[in-house]
Amino acid sequence: MGTIKNFPLNRQTFFLLTVGSLIQALNVNLFLAPAKIAPGGVSGTAIIIQEFTGWPLGLMILAMNVPLLILGYRSLGRFKFLTRTLYVVLLSSLCIDLFARWLPPEGITDDLLLNSLYAAIVGGIGNGLVYRGQGTSGGTSILGRIVQLKTGIPISQVYLFTDGIIVLIAGIVFGWERHRCIYASGIGRHGMASAGHVH
Repeated sequence: MGTIKNFPLNRQTFFLLTVGSLIQALNVNLFLAPAKIAPGGVSGTAIIIQEFTGWPLGLMILAMNVPLLILGYRSLGRFKFLTRTLYVVLLSSLCIDLFARWLPPEGITDDLLLNSLYAAIVGGIGNGLVYRGQGTSGGTSILGRIVQLKTGIPISQVYLFTDGIIVLIAGIVFGWERHRCIYASGIGRHGMASAGHVH
């Protein structure tokens, strides 16, 4: 039987993944969703869909992550990958819908630029902690890590490519002025996360 050091969720990993997931959930509820900022990825896709359907963000994020988790399970670390990423996806998705009941739906500021800046910083910290725990937050993070491992392309560049279409759609749906802030938020969020990524 393996020791706790070999278990996919030891205490340090559990702490990093948990705190990172909670920060990601707060970021969605305080900055991204209220300001209708969709900086790419599964969360960005969910924010766009919610604009037309009103469906819960956390539930949509969880549902869209299922096929990507299967892909990641086949390509990244098998049980170790599945355990860590599934934990992050489940916790962050649950907390997004749970926090939405308590946090103000309008967020903490109505300034679009400030929301974009805060989202980039807070999201970058959350993603960085998850990567320090050698996990991913699911979504395009899974695709990014697969491409990075297979090709050696920096994960920040992979994000810019995989999220580009989503950001473009967000610009069409929410307006091009907002689109510029969305793009800046996505760059900052993924850039900070990449700095904390553990290979």
